[in-house]
Amino acid sequence: MDTIQIYPFVKKQYTIYGNSLIGRIRDCKVQHWLNGEDCLFRVDGEVVVAKYRSRDFSCLVNEFSLRNHLRQISVSQTLSALKPKNTKAGQFTTAL
Repeated sequence: MDTIQIYPFVKKQYTIYGNSLIGRIRDCKVQHWLNGEDCLFRVDGEVVVAKYRSRDFSCLVNEFSLRNHLRQISVSQTLSALKPKNTKAGQFTTAL
């Protein structure tokens, strides 16, 4: 947050975390930090539970995303998350 505040002219922030569940939770954490708030997340089986302003919000793991989380808690999205298009393993090649 200290680095972001040094550059007030920057209007758009992006995250580049992976497309895994942990990456999606990190996107949400950064969005909350940019708003000067915090939200706690936990995974209970196939459900992600977010504790925000003393209330619990839940979403299925396969449906959980920054957009769905913010819709659920009625907060506007100001952060863009850049995710890899193809998440299949072994898609990277090297040239010798």
